[in-house]
Amino acid sequence: MMKYKIPFFSSGNKTRMSTATVIDQEEKMLDDGRMIKIQKWKESNYIFITYFFSMEELEEKSKEELYNYLVAKGVMINQPYSKGRVTCQKFLDENKQQCWGLTVIADRAEVEN
Repeated sequence: MMKYKIPFFSSGNKTRMSTATVIDQEEKMLDDGRMIKIQKWKESNYIFITYFFSMEELEEKSKEELYNYLVAKGVMINQPYSKGRVTCQKFLDENKQQCWGLTVIADRAEVEN
């Protein structure tokens, strides 16, 4: 089994987007040994889940292929794939590792009074 590095960033309770707030965060190892960081966050009355993972051996995959890869490796994603609900971006983590960030719109957030 290959050893993959987990994406590293020290964002505290903020996401990479400064106006959003992280609700929950966990790390998980996939069936193939790849580590992912799962971050649940809220912004503008929506809840999002972003899956951060190394691009190694996945550099040329489309966002649908990456979504299907995560599901095939045991990640429970509660939303079916839809182009409008899933976004994907490449980025360098704080250790200059090339990573994917796959974000799914999970739900509408409760409006706070």
